[in-house]
Amino acid sequence: MRARRLWPYTRSWRDLLRRGHAFVDPVNLLVLDAGPGEVLGRLLAAGWRVPTEGGLHVILLGGWLPRPMAGHLERGDAEERDHLRAWAFGPHTVAAAHHEVRGPGGRGHRVTSWDAARAQAGDDLAAGGLRRLPPSQVITAPDLRGCASDGRAWRLRA
Repeated sequence: MRARRLWPYTRSWRDLLRRGHAFVDPVNLLVLDAGPGEVLGRLLAAGWRVPTEGGLHVILLGGWLPRPMAGHLERGDAEERDHLRAWAFGPHTVAAAHHEVRGPGGRGHRVTSWDAARAQAGDDLAAGGLRRLPPSQVITAPDLRGCASDGRAWRLRA
């Protein structure tokens, strides 16, 4: 069986053609044996909802093949929220979660933490019946862009 490779950061669609690697949002959640439909469904049942705004991102799988998002959800409102983007990774789901606040003048959002949103999503998935596993080793830059992060992905299993 051939190993799958994953660049552990998201990329914006508009930046996809730029050369080099982009560190946009770190992948910080992995759900084994559950596809994005199941993961997003469990989060919807826990009070998350489909956002009315949020950029489309891709992740790079199997070399450098861009994979579009399977979906994204938010918990909170547009002024302050946890935001999660999810992708299929074989029979599993990888996700990038972050806590953010509305930017100055109501434009865009500013990320304040990677770990807080990861914790909320992980707690909601565990409360919905998924089993917690030990977190990964450090796979992304800790405190990326000055935001709280330990650089690990939380792992759960369906």
